[in-house]
Amino acid sequence: MLLKYKLATICLFCVMLSVVFPPTASAQSVWELTPYKIRLIVAMQPTAGLDSRLQADLEAALLGRFETVIGAAWDVSTETASPQLRHQIVGDIAAVTAELLPKDHDEFDKIMLLAVTTGPMGYRVAAREFDVRTQVFGLVAEQDVAQSAKLCSAAFDAVWRAFAPLATITSSKGKDVDLRLRAGGLSMRDKTLKALRMGEVFRPIVRYLDREGKIRRVMEVPWTFLVVDKIGERGFHCKLHSAMYSPLSGRRRGRVEQLALAVRPAGKSTSLTLKARIEPKQLLCGYDVLARLPDEEKTTPVGRTDSKGTVEIPATGQILRVLEVRRGGVLLARLPIVAGLSPSLTAEVPGVDERLEIEGFVTGMQERLIDIVTRREVLIARARRHIDAADWKEADACIKELRSLQTRAEFSRALEQQQEKVDVKDNWTKKKIDTLFLDTRKLLDKFLGPEAIEKIAIEVTQAKAENRPAKSQTPKPAAAPGAKPAGEKSQAAGSKPAAVEAKPAEKAAIPAADTGGSKDVGSSDPFD
Repeated sequence: MLLKYKLATICLFCVMLSVVFPPTASAQSVWELTPYKIRLIVAMQPTAGLDSRLQADLEAALLGRFETVIGAAWDVSTETASPQLRHQIVGDIAAVTAELLPKDHDEFDKIMLLAVTTGPMGYRVAAREFDVRTQVFGLVAEQDVAQSAKLCSAAFDAVWRAFAPLATITSSKGKDVDLRLRAGGLSMRDKTLKALRMGEVFRPIVRYLDREGKIRRVMEVPWTFLVVDKIGERGFHCKLHSAMYSPLSGRRRGRVEQLALAVRPAGKSTSLTLKARIEPKQLLCGYDVLARLPDEEKTTPVGRTDSKGTVEIPATGQILRVLEVRRGGVLLARLPIVAGLSPSLTAEVPGVDERLEIEGFVTGMQERLIDIVTRREVLIARARRHIDAADWKEADACIKELRSLQTRAEFSRALEQQQEKVDVKDNWTKKKIDTLFLDTRKLLDKFLGPEAIEKIAIEVTQAKAENRPAKSQTPKPAAAPGAKPAGEKSQAAGSKPAAVEAKPAEKAAIPAADTGGSKDVGSSDPFD
């Protein structure tokens, strides 16, 4: 009886929990109310003035500082680095790999490496983070200090600057992404410290887990960043900037986690190398690289790729920028980048040499098309003036010259022959080239059809059949005394009246609405 009563009590308690804390809300609250479990590994250079006693005092002082300043958001434990790991951390903390870390590091959220060495100003403190969930090492944060009494403050500042907040992506639609911050519900004791600020930049990372919940694969979404633009009580909102279409909205099967790790740039440059997307993926030399802010259109030149297809991207005051790769005025790629986050990057972009060759051919053809259309309009205008003057010989000459001009069929054959020569493997480039040919054919159909010539030829034929008199011809006045006979007039019958002398040729232009204003006929923006 007592057992039944206990079971009933437990069931009732579970039902109450499920009502008060729904599964989704409970999971989110656990994420936001769980502190970071941090393992701080301290490595001190074995030299005079840096001994084990000073290290023990530093570790104790740091624990007190974390508790006083940060509070419940961090659960920190400190330890002394092993001799092998200490040698690596002190020698080059930036070269430490995950294989050198203690084997049981999976029990923590963050591994913080702290190196204390002698420096030009007395001492140098360097900190670096390893985020266990994303398997990502952060950049090194360094600080110089003159006195050993200030080592604790310098070490705390370095650790804080190296720390990268972690968030989980809750929803993604287009460029709008919502996230929830780990330990976001736990406030800092020092109110001047903010775990999250407006304009903060995150990089999305996808974790693939096995059935036991262990990491199977971790993948950083390339050329993609999230910028915080709204902070709320239950999370924060970001704008997505990516070189890819919908990088976060694809269907993901199995046990997949979408996370976002804050970016901590080091103020250094990044070497960018450009390669062709298709085999043999040759280096792209002489390509222009420009930069702009994510929400602005104004660009500033960064440089041009050298013989190795490389250009240096310097760090600026802006964390995130968007690079535009161009060749011959053609926009090939938009690449969001945080300079200094990686020492070197390689981007595969579509080659443009084939397209430039085709553009040269099409541009030349469009210029000939403008000339033909202009000559046609002038000849048609002249033929109509000769009809009005009943000058059938000149009207027939205009029709003959119109029929001798290059026809739409001849232009189309030249286009087909050039298109047959095109052998482009890159789909993006092929699509742009096909668009150039298609736009030119549309212009041919619109401005070079035979209808206008046939219409004016019919007008000439009908006027001749009706033997229409010249519009400027008027009844002859009575001959004045002493006037010459009509047959002796200086102007022979049927000659061209002075009133209908041909005017200077006026160049007819294809309407701007069809040519894109001042652009060449049929030119099209590559991203229309």
